[in-house]
Amino acid sequence: HNLINPIYRLIMGYAVGLGLLGFAFKLKPKYPPFSAVLLGGSMAIMYFLTYLGYDLYDLIPRMAAFGLMLVFTAFTVFAATQYNLVIIAHLGLLGAYSVPFLLSNNSGKVEALFTYMFIVNAGIMILAYKRAWRSLNIPAFVLTWLIYLGWYFQESYNLESAVIPLVFSSLFFLLFYSMFMAQVIKNHIKLAAQDTVYLLTNALLYYVAGYSALHVVDGLEQYKGVFTVINAAIHFGVAFYLFKTKRTETHRLSEFGLR
Repeated sequence: HNLINPIYRLIMGYAVGLGLLGFAFKLKPKYPPFSAVLLGGSMAIMYFLTYLGYDLYDLIPRMAAFGLMLVFTAFTVFAATQYNLVIIAHLGLLGAYSVPFLLSNNSGKVEALFTYMFIVNAGIMILAYKRAWRSLNIPAFVLTWLIYLGWYFQESYNLESAVIPLVFSSLFFLLFYSMFMAQVIKNHIKLAAQDTVYLLTNALLYYVAGYSALHVVDGLEQYKGVFTVINAAIHFGVAFYLFKTKRTETHRLSEFGLR
């Protein structure tokens, strides 16, 4: 009945979220799992209220809402390290990827979106590397390539330059590739079947994206061979290193006919 105006609704909502957060920290020493659930609920409230303040009530400017959600995401990732619970990091990842879509104004600035995605992925991959949370690799990988390929195949026929698709697909590919290999080397992991699938999928998606961009943009067709050779050289170098350091499992590789 509009007895409480939108400003006070937001204030009371943030107060509840902060209260829940304080309660979570109070319970952390004795009840870590339950405390983590409360913390996740608190962060969900913060995201939801910020979105309402921006979109429904028009009380929070777009850049302020963007900044608040970045702070919430960074705090959630920090909390994951303090609780040593990967599920909280997954919540932070989900929140981070919701930000550009919740606050999108249809400006069409895809460079800003992809730059933001790269920064978020770099932070998540570094966290996965330091904490050996390899389960973070898959959602970050899937979300990134789905968003990128969805944009590319929608805009490919209108591309006048291959700079954006080549630069960002290369950045995403190299980030996932290098951080995965860093985890393998640091933790002395022997590659299993699912790891091989991950590497092959990353390589295939990048090759298709890059090759297609060179094919679509006029005047770049002659570089498709060079692009192919560069890709082959990267994978050969990594494969040679894995073979020399004996990080592959021969019984696993036999499943792919590679033994």
